[in-house]
Amino acid sequence: MSNPMTDTIEELERLLAAATEGHWRYSRSITTHDGQYDYGISSNGEKVVAEAFGRSAAGTTLPAESNAALIVALVNAAPALIASLKAVTAERDAMAEALTKIANHPLNLSRGEPNDARQAEWESGEDYGTRRAAQVARKALESSQ
Repeated sequence: MSNPMTDTIEELERLLAAATEGHWRYSRSITTHDGQYDYGISSNGEKVVAEAFGRSAAGTTLPAESNAALIVALVNAAPALIASLKAVTAERDAMAEALTKIANHPLNLSRGEPNDARQAEWESGEDYGTRRAAQVARKALESSQ
């Protein structure tokens, strides 16, 4: 089964690798059409990589400068955003694995009736509150490293 976040990260990496390299920027065109400016998006000396138009095919006004600024900002931030997504996803996966180990640990008394290996601890009446949960969590994390 595929992971939606992993699929998204891989798609972003693929798109970024296929796009024009370098720092992107935008600039307003010299001329207007129907009073609206278009914005050219460029990178590494390329005159125009993409354009944001100030009007639609139907003739309505579009926020061309805002659209161009958003495209440029997202492309320039993409490497850092992808790295952050990868780090957060890896941390989430590690935490999920650690929590699964804690939940399945034989000393986790919240799993129901004690088995034979835990019977003496169960019958001793020891406090199994927060302190015990912390001990179980520490042991599970130590065994996962």
